[in-house]
Amino acid sequence: MSVIAGIMTWIWPYVTTSTTSIIVVIVIYGIASGAFAGMVATPLSHPAFGEEGDLGRRIGIIFTLCAIGGLCGTPISGAMHSAVGGYKAVGWYAGTCLSNGILH
Repeated sequence: MSVIAGIMTWIWPYVTTSTTSIIVVIVIYGIASGAFAGMVATPLSHPAFGEEGDLGRRIGIIFTLCAIGGLCGTPISGAMHSAVGGYKAVGWYAGTCLSNGILH
């Protein structure tokens, strides 16, 4: 699902011809991003990470760290859009960051 979300992130700036194509990209991206975003905390439930009672704390910490990217991503995207006059560079930047997360 992460690979599909990365591909959709690269594609979305180029899909501007029809409402139907935009909706298709939105639906596919929504399903893919929802699946991988929901699975972020799943490995934290493994006993190797500690006591079961600390699961909420571990999930809170991981989503707090993820929120930093969410807070920084919007201003970076806005600066890129202003610098180049479009969202194509933003799509490539976001897709590449997502793909790098898959590789590591």
